[in-house]
Amino acid sequence: MPTNRGTSKSNICLTITLYILQGMNLGLASSIPLFLIYYGATWKDRGTFNFAKYPFSLKLLWAPLIDVLYIKRFGRRKSWLIPILLISGVVLLSISFFIQSWIITNRIVLLTIVFFVIYFLTASEDVCVDGFAITLFAASNPQWASTSQSIGQTFGRFLGSSFLLTFESANFTNRFIRKPLSLPYQTTGLFSLVHFVRFVAVAFLIVTVCLIIFVRDQGVSRENLGLVNIPVTLATLIAPLIIRHTKQPLDWFARSYVLYLIHALPLAAYVYFTPRMISFGYYYPILIILIAISEFIKMLQTTANFGFFASICQPDISGTYITLLVTLSNLGYALNSSAVLYAANLLPKKYDYIIAVSACLLLGLLWFSLSYQTLKRLQKLAASEWHITKETNISVATTLEEQVRNDQNI
Repeated sequence: MPTNRGTSKSNICLTITLYILQGMNLGLASSIPLFLIYYGATWKDRGTFNFAKYPFSLKLLWAPLIDVLYIKRFGRRKSWLIPILLISGVVLLSISFFIQSWIITNRIVLLTIVFFVIYFLTASEDVCVDGFAITLFAASNPQWASTSQSIGQTFGRFLGSSFLLTFESANFTNRFIRKPLSLPYQTTGLFSLVHFVRFVAVAFLIVTVCLIIFVRDQGVSRENLGLVNIPVTLATLIAPLIIRHTKQPLDWFARSYVLYLIHALPLAAYVYFTPRMISFGYYYPILIILIAISEFIKMLQTTANFGFFASICQPDISGTYITLLVTLSNLGYALNSSAVLYAANLLPKKYDYIIAVSACLLLGLLWFSLSYQTLKRLQKLAASEWHITKETNISVATTLEEQVRNDQNI
């Protein structure tokens, strides 16, 4: 990677591009359940497919290998990035020939296994890119690592979800593109899921070639749901830019957490009354506003969270260090997602969302009231307090030796 650690445009563009690739994979994976539901999949099937996301919560297991094992001639990050990107491109290109038939026939287990592999590769790439970004921006502004991740992954997720769901839809493209242009109606959208998967595969392969050559190591219809998310994406792209210069990321995390809890109330009420409002003209404008606010707050929270992680990471083991911290965050999300999807079958269908939101809101308020002072204390700690030093190792070793001697005396 480039040796210059300043926040140059080329460094920022490089990290954002790598995060976009991650986001496209994650967005594509999040779109698959919507295609499955269209072809008759159940909530239980969605819960099964959700297990494909678990590598992001388990990446700590192999993150140390990515930090320690590498070929010096290629460099620490490039040694892993190139094979990971290459394998990802080949896997995506291979499944593009079968994915449509797997979805139509509800091959849930097979799809789960395939996307588990894709998530594994994406999680491994995330370890490499996180470590590279932290090292690259550590000397100038660590918050750029968080900002690059938020912008890149958000835009990539937009391409893999909203963009795909909207323009893959024949209904949307016939109404809003072909009809205004006086083009004949078609039974397909501007492109198919197969075409998009191949596009993502080619993007991975192109970036791989560029790294080798240029970089030296250092409740709504699915098309309407995608259309609604287009303006929402703009809000999530703006959010990380607001706090890109902050030196107090946990303060922003606390503020956004409170706002997120408050916003849950009108959002839950809106979902509950959706069946009565969906036929009215004001339904989608309100939906866009509520989701945009929700995603904006969530992105502030995520960016602040990652920004804090980036500010305290030890540069020489940054990949493993930040993976440890992010893994703990991802693990809670992954476990809860699977549990909620399975529990949805047990709750009263008419009130399942309201019950879940109410319970989570109460738990959130309890957690925040107990943790606020801890957040303030953690924010005040110097970054060096989080680093593993030789003095720390000597102190630990000395303590262990003293304990052994005391045990022997006893």
